[in-house]
Amino acid sequence: HESFILLWEKHGTRPINAFYPDNFDEAQQRGFGIAGTPEIVRDALLGQIREAQNNYLVCRFAFGDMTLPEALRSVDLFARGWHRSGYQFSIDRADNDGWVDRHIAFRFPGTDRFKHAIVEIVRFPAKADLPVAVQVHGGVAEPHVLELEKTERIVVPLSASADTQLDLSTERSFPLAAPDTRERSFRIVNIDFD
Repeated sequence: HESFILLWEKHGTRPINAFYPDNFDEAQQRGFGIAGTPEIVRDALLGQIREAQNNYLVCRFAFGDMTLPEALRSVDLFARGWHRSGYQFSIDRADNDGWVDRHIAFRFPGTDRFKHAIVEIVRFPAKADLPVAVQVHGGVAEPHVLELEKTERIVVPLSASADTQLDLSTERSFPLAAPDTRERSFRIVNIDFD
């Protein structure tokens, strides 16, 4: 707050048509900010989304005197493993933008709210189709072929009483388009439940 408001205070004024509380507690009390555990933030956002019926959300994860690692941890906690229904799950080895380099693991806790997890992926746009092994609970890997410009839907039955483990893997990765320097295999485009 002090850095943001510095020039206005230096010139003896305040921002026009904007209100910036003097501290985070006041901002949170007025509904301008949320901080806390992933569950606290999730519940507050879900309440606001239900009330406003919005279809997008803009977040600011770095503010004040937060360090880069602190901000990145907040982004990581937010991006991984919560659904608009409030159901929480875990994802291992996906970039924040959904790209995956050869392997990704999901863990879906037991739930009686949903019968299936639906994971939608697209492959890197290379000339050849990309085979992906789909493995549930460490069992026999089922082959899926990712075709060009086609979203592959992987439907996994969920248990009401035990965790469901899903692993997706492939042997190839490709350089992404410049200026991105990463090599990736496929991208998670949506995760849903029914």
